[in-house]
Amino acid sequence: HDRLKTNADPSGTKVVGTFNNCAGGVTPWGTYVMAEENIHGYFTGELPEGHKEAANYKRLGIPEGAYEWGTHYDRFDLAKEPNEPNRFGWIVEVDVNDPNSVPRKRTAMG
Repeated sequence: HDRLKTNADPSGTKVVGTFNNCAGGVTPWGTYVMAEENIHGYFTGELPEGHKEAANYKRLGIPEGAYEWGTHYDRFDLAKEPNEPNRFGWIVEVDVNDPNSVPRKRTAMG
């Protein structure tokens, strides 16, 4: 999806990492799900003028910049990677019984 495309992933299909996970639990099929929350504090910088995500980010309080990750990692600087916040704030599903599984960020379950 276009809103998930970054320099690290031009396809918009692979996210590197998860953070600020909370509210987890085991699913009926034996995987584990957790919620990424409070992501706004990790992002710094300013969106390019007229960027389509401006209203969405404002609603989410992005960039708050409390942790200043954007000072050290370009992917958390909105001026350099304006779509990066869209890659966080998801429900993450992990198959804890399969060491080769890849965690998946979900928009719906069932």
